[in-house]
Amino acid sequence: MSVIDAAFFDAKFNVPRYMLRYVVGAATDELREQQLQKVRKLRAGADEQIDGVIDQSFVNFNTSLARFATISNQLQETREKLQEVRKRAADGKTILGSKTKNLRELLLQKYEAKKVIDIINDIE
Repeated sequence: MSVIDAAFFDAKFNVPRYMLRYVVGAATDELREQQLQKVRKLRAGADEQIDGVIDQSFVNFNTSLARFATISNQLQETREKLQEVRKRAADGKTILGSKTKNLRELLLQKYEAKKVIDIINDIE
């Protein structure tokens, strides 16, 4: 690979003017035609490479968008599942709270029944 001419990096770089110096600087018409052919060939090669880079960037961009859409959908599904779990947990907590009250009442009834049985046993 050849070294890149520093002129390409200049802010005021002009491609036609840069290429024209090779064509105009030719000594004969034949050499000038060869230089023009060389410029056309180099320009066509550069256009092909640029098209390849653009196409690859387009493919990569579309692939990234597809991955983003997939991840976004997965996140949305996960959010929905988490909301369902939260709802179930809240429902379970409510049910357990009511069961706790029922268990306390049953425990109190058990103690009262034991006391009644003890009193009946004492009477006998």
